[in-house]
Amino acid sequence: MDVQQDYRGCRMVDMMKRIATLSFVSALLAVTLSPAGTAVAGSSPRFLTLPFPQTSGMRIEDGFLRGAGDVHGGVDYINGRVGRPGTWQTFPVIAAAGGRACAARSRVAGCGADGISNGIGNRVVIRHRRDGRIWYSYYGHLKNFAPGLAVGTDTYVTRVRRGEFLGMAGESGNPNTATHLHFEIDTPNGTPVDPYDVYGYRSAYPNPRGTNGRDCGNDHLWRTCPPDPPDDTSGIP
Repeated sequence: MDVQQDYRGCRMVDMMKRIATLSFVSALLAVTLSPAGTAVAGSSPRFLTLPFPQTSGMRIEDGFLRGAGDVHGGVDYINGRVGRPGTWQTFPVIAAAGGRACAARSRVAGCGADGISNGIGNRVVIRHRRDGRIWYSYYGHLKNFAPGLAVGTDTYVTRVRRGEFLGMAGESGNPNTATHLHFEIDTPNGTPVDPYDVYGYRSAYPNPRGTNGRDCGNDHLWRTCPPDPPDDTSGIP
């Protein structure tokens, strides 16, 4: 298939996903801001740790929102200076929680079970079960994969533990990007959920080092906020 045609198709899927997410965010805000809302603060499990082993040099480039109200649907992490792609360096990407992983290569369909978007670029998706609920963590634009991952099976067969090495951050799948990690949490129907429970722009988030005074929302998914890397990150090359 022509690469440009394939890329346009991927972008169309992405656009449809963002339209659906806009509706989701609008409904979420309506519930959150309404005195009659039934949302229960802190009802989600606290089970995630940062998807990289150290915070030095790490920053958030984009939050759940970016640009002029564009629903990004995830958080972009960089090792470099904000807004300066030429400074972005690769870094190890690790599992934010234990579960079963699926890995797929750039521009090859896969890891789209249970409504999760196929995405573009080298990616790993991990399925987690917590408190009887299913969550998916998505790690996009990877440069490569850890040797132990089964790549291209389109099934969640590889068991991974918290902090396990998944691959190196890269820029695969999008000719207009630079080295970074797109980290996203999805529900089984493919709806992105902000793990920080902020649903805002980059400046509203606690930075990876936890030094900018920002906080998470009441229903965040991290074990601690600001979130930390896991204690055990052995096995990272």
